[in-house]
Amino acid sequence: MKTRNRRRIGRGIGRGEGRRRTRNGGIKEGGIERNRGVEQRIGEIEELEELKEELEDLEKKLEEELEELEEELEEFEEGELEGDELEEKLDEELE
Repeated sequence: MKTRNRRRIGRGIGRGEGRRRTRNGGIKEGGIERNRGVEQRIGEIEELEELKEELEDLEKKLEEELEELEEELEEFEEGELEGDELEEKLDEELE
């Protein structure tokens, strides 16, 4: 019993006991490192891939809208659209 207490006093009571995170995302429990489950990592990767696909879709939509707006701006600058026609187009897009 004395030796155990001496070891604890030298190391600090409670150090290495319980759970805490390591740098690579693992769990250190009682001085033994245990990594996160492979399933959890696979789930995170799949989730990131889905988010990436959604982001690409949104980016394509924004590029298409930008091209349409640039075309309308060119038409307006060339004087092809009158004020009333432009207002009608804008109202249609807002709806």
